[in-house]
Amino acid sequence: MATPDKTNNIKQEKTRAKAWSFPVPVGPASDQDLLVLEDTDNGNEYYLQVLDSFRMFGRTYICMASYEPETGAHTEPQLVIMRQLESKDNQQYFQSIRDKKELDKVFNAFYQRMEQGL
Repeated sequence: MATPDKTNNIKQEKTRAKAWSFPVPVGPASDQDLLVLEDTDNGNEYYLQVLDSFRMFGRTYICMASYEPETGAHTEPQLVIMRQLESKDNQQYFQSIRDKKELDKVFNAFYQRMEQGL
């Protein structure tokens, strides 16, 4: 059973989530924004080019495309959308979005931003 403090925190978070129901830009991506992400489960590295990042639903999301560092070309570009998290010691972490409805909403916001030229 939730304590009164925990229930109050949940209500506050729901209120914040409603307040962020539209995309708020975090910063424009440039052609030089590249990331190397390491999968914490298997240690594989993935090279990604940052396309956009924005806040929505009280969270920060980042949209990236696969990148081939050897040639600089995308053989089969893949869009990757993740939650962007920051730890207490200012480390950046990225989390997969497993909820299909959330992913669809974030993708639609990203698509609209791309259509409008960010």
